[in-house]
Amino acid sequence: MHGAHLILVAFVLAFAAMLLAATFAKFAEVRAASRWPQAEGVVVKSEVEARERPALEAGEAATISSYPLVEYAYEVGKRKLRARRIGIAEIAPNVGIEEALAKYPVGAKVTVYYDPLDPAKAVLERELPAGFHRGMVIVYTATAFVIFGVLFAFTPVVHLLGLALVQLHARYPLPTFVLGSFGAIATLFAVNLQNFARKVRAWPTVTGRIIVSKVEEAWDDSDGSGWAVRTKFFRPTVTYGYEVNGHRYQGNRIAAGRQIAVAGLVASIGPKQIIERYPKGKAVEVRYDPRNPADSLLEARVPGLTILWIFAAALLVGAALFGGWLGNFV
Repeated sequence: MHGAHLILVAFVLAFAAMLLAATFAKFAEVRAASRWPQAEGVVVKSEVEARERPALEAGEAATISSYPLVEYAYEVGKRKLRARRIGIAEIAPNVGIEEALAKYPVGAKVTVYYDPLDPAKAVLERELPAGFHRGMVIVYTATAFVIFGVLFAFTPVVHLLGLALVQLHARYPLPTFVLGSFGAIATLFAVNLQNFARKVRAWPTVTGRIIVSKVEEAWDDSDGSGWAVRTKFFRPTVTYGYEVNGHRYQGNRIAAGRQIAVAGLVASIGPKQIIERYPKGKAVEVRYDPRNPADSLLEARVPGLTILWIFAAALLVGAALFGGWLGNFV
């Protein structure tokens, strides 16, 4: 086992250990909650909550995610309390919002389960959601396959790929393999993005309004190579509000794909053009996923998709050339 293989094995085993620890902690929490006493409560707030996740890097745009906000009031002894946690399981962003708000509308009577040691800690559902166990089985099965592959099949598979390239009479097997692999991955990304853009065009639309429109500046003090290079980034921040089924949502996706900040003073023209196209207060057409209204965008396009297709094709052509299948240019 060489060094790179050992690092890969250690990484996979560490991930498996963290997964096991998180699972056991969650089941322990469910077991403890199963013994919690209950109290009668009433839902006092039921709406969509928008949370902004700040950009993790200077070149990344902030993202807005939606969550179901269900607040309920209850009494324990003479204490009047309020809580917002729905269940034991963690709530994923932009998932199950409509269902949760429909299940717990304002004024609904609910049963509240609370921690006797800390009555302010409470939930409405103390069982894990349906499908949780099946999902964990899938995750653990996939993890087991990965562990098996890394431990026992990594080297044989690499050898088999090398033999396959030799059998295909590849002139330079290593660059052929590298370029072909990255070309295949880029092609998969391009196909996935193109299918998503096609699906978005079929989404229903609703009239929304721009509530935030500005160009943000950020500085990155390093280029990742150890040298202190101060780079100025510009990113357009456009936040819009819209309403679906009586629930108000917020979003900040302009088009499909990841929103990236632009580096350089001259490149700030691009973000400014976006801000000019979507000024604050402007009425806009918002496309949203009918199965998940929190998932929305303004434009049914994928910026850079053509470039991605060209990049994928160039990689695959390069692999074919290094393999000697398109002539002997090298």
